[in-house]
Amino acid sequence: MAKTDEEIVSAFLQELEEEKKTFTGYKKIKSQWADFIKCDWVEHLDKPDFPLKDKVKIVEGLDLKSKVFGTYRSIFQYLRPLIKEVNEKENRPFKILEVAGGLGDLSIGLYGEFAKSKEGLKVQITGSDIVPGYIDLSAKKAAKKKYPVEFKIIDALDISKTETDQFDIVIALHSIHHFPALELFQLIKKSQVIAKYGLFAVDATQNIPNMMFMCFSAMLPTTFFLNGMYIHDAFISARKMHTRPFLRRLGVLAAPNAKVECAKLSIGLNYLRVDPRS
Repeated sequence: MAKTDEEIVSAFLQELEEEKKTFTGYKKIKSQWADFIKCDWVEHLDKPDFPLKDKVKIVEGLDLKSKVFGTYRSIFQYLRPLIKEVNEKENRPFKILEVAGGLGDLSIGLYGEFAKSKEGLKVQITGSDIVPGYIDLSAKKAAKKKYPVEFKIIDALDISKTETDQFDIVIALHSIHHFPALELFQLIKKSQVIAKYGLFAVDATQNIPNMMFMCFSAMLPTTFFLNGMYIHDAFISARKMHTRPFLRRLGVLAAPNAKVECAKLSIGLNYLRVDPRS
């Protein structure tokens, strides 16, 4: 009898705990530090009853940070070879689905990068989130810029059932730390079903330099928007980030026949790529 996702992930987490008992020296100290800073505190963005207008301010802070540090540009440069390949070999637009997209800033920012690249790249971008209010605001922002980006209400954990379209890649930014192991396992697994090039997720990672960078860079939107909500969520996020080894191993577990990469993308950010073609 096949194991359920819950049983697979539970066994994986238990295996990690058993491995920790064998650690010595620096590796043991590093593991203990990771366990010490890990927390299950809830960010404002994850509270159902937190006012939408305040959530919008926090997400706007993330967008400001992404623009200042060139995050959208870095993601565009990573996707560029894949887009050219599909454009030239299949003579069609490259189809992107953003999940857990908040106010759609990645979808809108990416389209802006493609539009100004002057390479004639053809893309079809669909942004999504589970919060209806985000989708309405995202659509208005795209319409204001006259960008043909579509926005849909889609549950990132159920994309293989709720989304019947086929995409080239599923992307996520600043969101996978919101997902515990089981949910992230399911996101990776289901993205392989609907996307030819699988999943490309970008987030920070859990280590001391990145924690310091996240808290320091959080001062930018905190100062600009004159509120402490953003730094509150940044501090909690820094403690909830997944490590690179954890993401690599979970990716292999969820998609054993895929190529799994987890490496640095840009300042303060890493990417997880799970490509089912390999």
